[in-house]
Amino acid sequence: MELEQRTALACPSCGAVVESKESELSNVCYFCDTAVVKTHDIAPHTLEEVLPFRINQNQASSALLHNLQSRWFLPKSLKKKTAPDEIHGMYVPFWALKATARSQFDAEIGIHYEEIETYTEKDSDGNMVTKTRTVTRTDWHHMHGSHVKQYEDHIICASKALSNVEVDPIEPFDFGHALTFSPEGIAGWRSEIPTTTKDEAFNTAVSDIHAEEQSAVYATLTGDRHRLGNVQTEVECKKENIRAVLLPIWIATFSYKGETLRLLVNGQTGLVGGEVPKDWTKIALLVGIVLLIGLIIGGLAQ
Repeated sequence: MELEQRTALACPSCGAVVESKESELSNVCYFCDTAVVKTHDIAPHTLEEVLPFRINQNQASSALLHNLQSRWFLPKSLKKKTAPDEIHGMYVPFWALKATARSQFDAEIGIHYEEIETYTEKDSDGNMVTKTRTVTRTDWHHMHGSHVKQYEDHIICASKALSNVEVDPIEPFDFGHALTFSPEGIAGWRSEIPTTTKDEAFNTAVSDIHAEEQSAVYATLTGDRHRLGNVQTEVECKKENIRAVLLPIWIATFSYKGETLRLLVNGQTGLVGGEVPKDWTKIALLVGIVLLIGLIIGGLAQ
């Protein structure tokens, strides 16, 4: 059976590029609900891997509802967007890479010890008396160390519609289930072509890994107290080995006060992320009720 050729649709609002069948003239962007039209000015990238969906639409809906039930003062319109037919599954492009980080660092390690201290104070009769007490002091020692870590399948979002900050809460993805990319593997699903470059992915990954090394090195410090000093990190990563992959994400898009927001669900694990606004009208109403009750109670007490 011959597969219908696919073309790219560029969203005029958020910049996402969504694959579409050749027969489709237009579509709706699942990132921001904007109508999109076909375009061919997209730089092609060879997709290498795809991670299949393991969470279906109903399970994604349940994950969103469970996440929102623990939150207060949500807009009513938001809960409606967690219905299964409001959630769209999409294969989002990412760059995946392997890197080795080698760090050299300076730190100070503090070791507590106890010491008996003598002091004087006035007693209840006004006389000066000498007393002792046990105080804890810290002996500081300088240290220099190294840290090496392999970063396997570190991912950088290759979509201009989604930021890495949005995607971070729903990570990780399990590349143990990755399949070699084929058009048949994503048949029936929406997908986007990578719209960032390997160079952009490399620069972002190096910045991410530098920040992660700061946290990783700090976690290795011992002693009762510690202070991390300078950390110098070298990241080894071959750009030619950075690969384009498609990852499964369920997306619920909603509008709130003129702004388009998204809730995301990891299509493998069901982890939920995204910006959840508060209904400040409800908060103000509750504060007003509390103040009114306080005034009533105060009036009754007089």
